[in-house]
Amino acid sequence: MFSGNTFLEQKNMKDKKKEKKIQSEFTKKDIESWQDKPFLLSGKKDTVVILLHGWSALPRQVRSLAEFINKEGYLTYAPMFSGHGTHPDDLFNVKGSDWIKDAELAIKLVKKKRYIKKVVLVGVSLGGNVALLVSQKAKVDGVALLGTPVHLKNHFGVWLGLLWLPFFKKYIKKSYPKSIQRDLEFLNTTSYQYYPTINVREVLDVIRKCAFSLRKVKAPILILQTNKDYLVTKYSPWVIYNSVSSKIKKLQWIKLTGKEHVFVQSERKEYYSLVLNFVEQISSNLEK
Repeated sequence: MFSGNTFLEQKNMKDKKKEKKIQSEFTKKDIESWQDKPFLLSGKKDTVVILLHGWSALPRQVRSLAEFINKEGYLTYAPMFSGHGTHPDDLFNVKGSDWIKDAELAIKLVKKKRYIKKVVLVGVSLGGNVALLVSQKAKVDGVALLGTPVHLKNHFGVWLGLLWLPFFKKYIKKSYPKSIQRDLEFLNTTSYQYYPTINVREVLDVIRKCAFSLRKVKAPILILQTNKDYLVTKYSPWVIYNSVSSKIKKLQWIKLTGKEHVFVQSERKEYYSLVLNFVEQISSNLEK
C-alpha cells in the first residue's frame, strides 16, 4: 500500500517529467521565432493608430495591418505587452493590470509628438479588451475591435477548469481547427504556441472587467467579428454593441468559410479597408 504522501510525490514527479518534456519541445528555432519588439511607422497626419496585439501574440501579428494604414499617412505604433515577445515563461508573473499600463504608456509615448491630436486604438482579440478598458480613462478618439471577446465559448467551463488546472499542468500547447491549417505558418510566427495555464486567469479577469464596464465606453467604436469564430460566441459582439455608451458604433461581420478567430494576416487584406475607413472617419471629424 502507498501512503498518501508517497502517492502525491510520485504524481508530482510524473507531472515534472511531463513539464520537462513540454519545455524540451521549445526548440531553439521556436525561441528565436518568439523574439519581437515594438515598432513605430512614421506618418504626417495628426491621427495616430495604436495597434494592440492579442494575448500570447507578438507585435508582428499586426504588422501587415499597420503598414496598410501607414501607407495612407498615419503614424502607426504597435507596443508589446509585458511577458510577450520573449519566452512563454515570462507570462507567469504578469498581471492583466500590466497590459493596461502598457497601453496607457503607449498613448503617452505617441502624444509626445506635438502634431498628434487624435488617437485611435485597434485591438486584436484581448488587445481589444485592453483598448476598451484604457478608453474609459485616457482620451481616446476611436476604438476598433477585431475578434474581441466578452463571452467565450464554454466560458464557465474554462473558469471552472482554471481553478485546478494550474496545479497539475504548467503549459498547454495551442491547437487549431483543421480549417485554418493553411494559416499555421502565420500563427506559429506571430504568437507563442505554448502558454502558461496560470496566466489564463489574468486573461479571463481582463475580459470580466471589460464586460462589466462597457457602459463607461463612450468613444466611437467599430466591432469586427468573424461569423465562424471558434473561441468567441456569436452573441458576444452584440453584447459589446448594445452595452457601450458610444454615440457612433458599428458592428460588421466578417464572413469566412472556415473557423477563424484572428483575421489580420496578409491574406485577409480585403478587410483592412474596414479599419482604415474607420480611422479616416475619426481623423476627418465625420463622427460629428
